[in-house]
Parts: sequence; C-alpha cells; structure tokens
Amino acid sequence: LKISYNGENITFAVAGKDLCANGWSLPTATDELPLHLYNLNTNTAYILRLDASQFEGNGLYAFIQDNVLGTQKLLTGDSNIVAFTTTTDTTTYSNRYSIVFSSSTLPVKSISLTATAFQENQVSIKWSVVGESRIVNYKVERSEDGTNFNDMATVTPAFLSNYSYVDAKAINGINYYRIKAIDNLGVVAYSKIVSCELSGFSKKLNVYPNPVVNNSFYLDLGSASTGKYIVSLVDKLGRTVYTTTLNHSVALAVENIALNKKLATGSYTVKATDVNGKVSTTQLIIK
Repeated sequence: LKISYNGENITFAVAGKDLCANGWSLPTATDELPLHLYNLNTNTAYILRLDASQFEGNGLYAFIQDNVLGTQKLLTGDSNIVAFTTTTDTTTYSNRYSIVFSSSTLPVKSISLTATAFQENQVSIKWSVVGESRIVNYKVERSEDGTNFNDMATVTPAFLSNYSYVDAKAINGINYYRIKAIDNLGVVAYSKIVSCELSGFSKKLNVYPNPVVNNSFYLDLGSASTGKYIVSLVDKLGRTVYTTTLNHSVALAVENIALNKKLATGSYTVKATDVNGKVSTTQLIIK
C-alpha cells in the first residue's frame, strides 16, 4: 500500500486501493492500470517519466492513456514523458492517466526527421515514414528547450511516405522539432527530437564560467549591436526564473550578470532578446 503524505502523491489505483508497487501476471488487452495523482499544487507544471524499457507482455503493446483527451501514446524505452500543468481544479488530474494494453501497433513503424536552416530565420523540416496506416494527421511541433512542445502546423497525410514543412518564424538560437502522428483510434506516435540552431548574432552567445559559481556569470554577446537587451533564464519546464535588462553600450564588451536569487541546481537556457525581438540562446549549468 502507498503511504500518503501532505505533499504530492502518485499511486497505482487497483481494486479501490492505492499501491506503491503491484505485481502482475502477463497482461491482457483488457487490463488497465490507473495512475492516481493527488495533493497536486495548483497552476504547477509537472512531468511524469515512465520507464517501459523492460516491458515484454504477451504480444501486447503498453500505452499511456489520457482519459481527458482520449488519446494513447506507445510506451517504449525508459524516457516516456508526459507533461501537464494543473489548473486551480487539481482533482481533474487525479484519474487522468492510465496504462493500458493493446495488440494494435503504432500508426507508423518509424519516422525519420531532419531540420535544416536554409534562409534567415527559416528552417526546412522534412520527414519520411515507414509503414504508414490509419493516419488522421501529422502535427509539426517545436520547442525552445527540448521538453515543452507546441503545435506549429497540421499536415494531412497523402500516403506518399515523404513530407515537408517550412518554419518561417524560427527563433534565433536552438529550435527543437518533432513529428506527432495520430491515427483514427487516437493512438499517437512520435519521431525522435531533432534540433536546428539559427544565430541572430555574427558570434555565438557565450557565458562563463559555466557551470556558474558565486551566483553570477559573464555574458558575451559577441559582435552584437549595442543597445538594450532583455536577458532571461528559462528552466527545463519552460518557466522564466530570472529576467534583467542590459544596456549594452560598448561593442564587444562582456556583461556581468548577478543573479538576485539562488536558483536550483540544473541546466538553464539563457536568452538575449534585442529591441527588434531577435533572440539568441545558449545553455548554462548551475551547481
């Protein structure tokens, strides 16, 4: 049994009981393992990571099912990510997700994806598929941090195995892309994530020391124009955790950034935005 505490809790809900572990015989296509999430914080971003790397089950496939959206995503490997942000009604998420099983295969056997810069602020996205069947549409998704993705476009399948799309509004810095395939049963398949970097400055944004020490670092804007820049730090959940305004008055000058609060250990994206909205990014680590 799961021992509850005052903070967030995650359990397997089986036969009216909350379990922290559950032993099964081989699953059948009618089995369902509900995930019970409770005591969640309001307006908070959460990520579930599901490890299915050792699953081999009776000729079946394991899926994470979203009971609100009515979609399923195949579980493969050890890093299946489910990301969501709560509202003020956290009970909505208490029984939202389940692990289910099916003999149905994915809508495609594989998706091969590339992203290539070919003009200023434009990225050519191309993907090819093998074993395409029952596809309702493809979603082209983009992210600035490689974790939080947003839909950019919907492409209707022509069953030609090769597709393309141009991102005409790519950001200066690193753009992450993936393809989401959805079939007529709501089953979802994803391509691997690829990245493409566009540099808005003639020299790449740089920070040092990296990892950061003593809660401050130096920011090298390269040969960027003088002027005002908004400098921000974004964490892996896509949250802006620090923002400051720089008056970059001397070309090639290196700016000192003193953080006004202690940030959690981890990797952050540094973004420098000029007055025209052009963005350049790099990564730093805080220990």
